[in-house]
Amino acid sequence: MCASAMYAAAAVEAGAPIGALASVAGWFHDAASVAPFYGGPAGVAARLERARQAHERFLATGELAMVPAYEEGNELAGMFIPMDYYAAGRRRALRRAPVRMRKDP
Repeated sequence: MCASAMYAAAAVEAGAPIGALASVAGWFHDAASVAPFYGGPAGVAARLERARQAHERFLATGELAMVPAYEEGNELAGMFIPMDYYAAGRRRALRRAPVRMRKDP
């Protein structure tokens, strides 16, 4: 569920002995309810602009920009406020090297 869907997919990719995987990575909300979480309309606009720039860079170079799904205090991350589910104990956020992907030739 949620960001753990990414962790499970990464485990499968790494060869974990998992026979089947189903995931739900939804965070269902509307524009009005999410805007305050990211700093209001200006914060949402800034995130969309960073996404646009990353897309342009990918088209030009094949480099895929990545941000953490969760990193407390890092406003570039998908979620950045203190959240026990993502950061506490054995469930804490995982550190991973940046992924480099290339566009199809």
